[in-house]
Amino acid sequence: TPYRLACTATPAPNDYIELGNHCEFLGVMSRSEMLATFFINDTKDTGTWRLKGHVKDNIFWKWVASWAVMLSKPSDIGFEDGDFELPEIKYQEHIIKSKAKPKGHFLLDVARTLNERRKVRHDTIELRSKEAADLINKTHDRWVCWVNLNAEGKAVTKYVNDIVEIAGRHSNEIKVDRMTKFATGEIRRIVTKPKIAGLGMNWQICNNAAFIGLSDSWEQFYQAVRRIWRFGQKKKVNIHIFIEEREVSVLKNIQRKDEQAQQMIQNMIQYTSILTRKELGQSKRTYVKYAPTITMELPKWIR
Repeated sequence: TPYRLACTATPAPNDYIELGNHCEFLGVMSRSEMLATFFINDTKDTGTWRLKGHVKDNIFWKWVASWAVMLSKPSDIGFEDGDFELPEIKYQEHIIKSKAKPKGHFLLDVARTLNERRKVRHDTIELRSKEAADLINKTHDRWVCWVNLNAEGKAVTKYVNDIVEIAGRHSNEIKVDRMTKFATGEIRRIVTKPKIAGLGMNWQICNNAAFIGLSDSWEQFYQAVRRIWRFGQKKKVNIHIFIEEREVSVLKNIQRKDEQAQQMIQNMIQYTSILTRKELGQSKRTYVKYAPTITMELPKWIR
C-alpha cells in the first residue's frame, strides 16, 4: 500500500501508546520496537506503559512529529489563519454545597467509586437543575444544556424557561427537526445528551453551554463544548459546569485529561511546525540498529 493516512480529531490525551500505534499502521516502526525504544513497563501497575525519562521532554515528540502532523489552526504549520481564529472561551465552575451529612466523620466523603458517583448524581438532580435554571432564566440568551441522565433532562426541562428536550425516546424525525430548528434560531434553548448531539452539530448560533453534571469521559466533554466553540463562532463562549461538591473528583479528572491533551498538542505543534514546513508529513521506515560490543561468555555449568 504506497499511500496511507490515519486521521483523528481527538487523540487520547492519557494514552500515548494509542498515538504511537499509528506508526505501525503507517509502516514507520513496529509496535514492539516503539515500546522498547520509548517506553518502560511500570512495575507498580502491570500492563501500564510510560515514557522513559530521557525521552519525555522532546525526543519522543520529535520522533512522532517526523511522521505525524498535529495542528489546531493553519498558522501552526505556517499558513494564514484567516477566519480560523477561535474566540475567547471561559469556563465557570459552580460547585454546589452538599446537603448530605457526614457519616461518622468531620468532613464530607467524596464520591470515589462508580456506584458512589451514580448515587450522588441521582440524589442531586433537582439541586443541580435548579441551580442551572436560576442562572439561565436570568438571561435572554440561547443555551445548550448537556445532561447524562434522562431524569436530568426532565428536570432541566421543568425548571428552565423556553427549553426543548432532545432525548433517546424521541424518533429520528423529531431529533432532526429540533436540532435543525435550534441551529436556525427557531428554538432558543435545548437540553440533550453528548451521546445524542455531541458530535457533528454546528451550533455557532449559540455561545452559552451548561453542563448539568459531568461524566468521566473527557472526549464527550470536549466534543460537546466544540458544538458551539468552533470555527464560525463570533462571540465569546461561556461554559458553565454545575456539580455537587462530592463529585469534585470527576471534575478534577476531566481537568487533568484536558491539561494532558493541551500539553500533547503544544508539544506536537512545536516540533511539527518545523518539520512540516520542510517536508509536509513525508516519513520513511525507521530501523532499530543493534551493535553488540561485549563478547558473551557461557557459564561453566552450561558447558
